Amino acid sequence: MKITKENRQIWADLYRAAEMFRDLKPWEWLYDSDLFGVQDPVTGKIGYCCALGNLGEHMALNVYMGPEGLSSYYEMLEFGEDDPMMAGLRQNCLVVSFENRDFLSEDDRKQIKELGLKYRGANQWVMAREYAPGWFPWYISDEQAVYLTHALRQSVDVALRAEDNPDMLQFDEENVLVRVPKQTAEGLIWEDKIMDVPEIDFDIALKPNPAVWARTKKLKQEKGAMLMSLSYAPGPVRDDTKSRPFFPVMAFILAHPSKMIVAHEMFRPDDIELQLQNWLADVFINSFKAIPKQIVLPNGFAAALLEDIAEELDIELLLNPDEPAFEEVLEMMFRFL
Repeated sequence: MKITKENRQIWADLYRAAEMFRDLKPWEWLYDSDLFGVQDPVTGKIGYCCALGNLGEHMALNVYMGPEGLSSYYEMLEFGEDDPMMAGLRQNCLVVSFENRDFLSEDDRKQIKELGLKYRGANQWVMAREYAPGWFPWYISDEQAVYLTHALRQSVDVALRAEDNPDMLQFDEENVLVRVPKQTAEGLIWEDKIMDVPEIDFDIALKPNPAVWARTKKLKQEKGAMLMSLSYAPGPVRDDTKSRPFFPVMAFILAHPSKMIVAHEMFRPDDIELQLQNWLADVFINSFKAIPKQIVLPNGFAAALLEDIAEELDIELLLNPDEPAFEEVLEMMFRFL
């Protein structure tokens, strides 16, 4: 996000478009369920946009890129109330938000100063970030800035018309309004197009790896349960001072009924699918020397992650968010990090 002679206009355009969106305050009549699309003129990919801020707490434009981004939007709807931290850390979108000055990083403030911009007051400072599942919100690229400029401008256009005609944004599971660009001799022109919503599979279950679970074939299944806490860590970590921080997934297994911790591990968001399965298989083989009949979990999000593995091993998943041992584990995580 360093300002250079070559990209200065890109970032100046982004901030100007963000200011127009901010000053319009479209969240006063739009809700985060009023989804519409803006097609990227370069890649053809569709970003699904929604204005946040109707409750007066967090003002922003969220843009969920493509089917994978839209899937994370549905995940938030499905799991947000159950485990808002877990659901929030799985968001896959670009965000332009309007913050207090202290919320911005030194790099943000430096960029704003280099562009000759000045902001004053609460919720006036423009901040752009990329959200990726399990990763700390990060600075956007020049290419993302170009697309977000289009998204902000088209969001202003849509919001102004939707204020007079709320029915134009009746997003449903089949159709969505998309702003589509067309290149002409005079430049880009934008048109409304009602498009099919892409097929979304927001099944977040880890897919069983045959090679991993073949190692447990000789284990018997015993009656009884084990407790398993599975959640993102409350704070980010990073590989080095220059790399993007991430939120590791922390797993704890407790014996039942003693509630003693049998095993614990942390996983990077980019290798959890295989590594967690290998670790869980090792616990069954080396610690339990059996496959439990039941696994007790603290929330529906953890159950959704383990659903296919449980089916493969004929394990019943039980939810018990009020189990005191889970709260004790979370408190230990906060002290550790």
